[in-house]
Amino acid sequence: MQMKIPLEYNYYSIRHIVKQESEIITVDDGLTLLQLFGTLENKYGERLGNILFDHANSKLKVSVLINGVSITDIHHTIKNKDKVNILARTTSG
Repeated sequence: MQMKIPLEYNYYSIRHIVKQESEIITVDDGLTLLQLFGTLENKYGERLGNILFDHANSKLKVSVLINGVSITDIHHTIKNKDKVNILARTTSG
């Protein structure tokens, strides 16, 4: 079964690559955040993948909100119609 996932890109570097602020993508049911990022990397290229995810260390390089809740687990399962928001990671110093 497939599901539609609304994505919002609140990060200039990502919007510059994907050429839009948001989109709705259709993916397989039970997709994880890591698989979603893989789908986006396949669609838009390795440059986007490198912005989203540190492959060597299996860590997110961006902040992700799903339905307004911060998610840090790359294996988090996305449900049908979950709203995914990708933001620049903020750091405090």
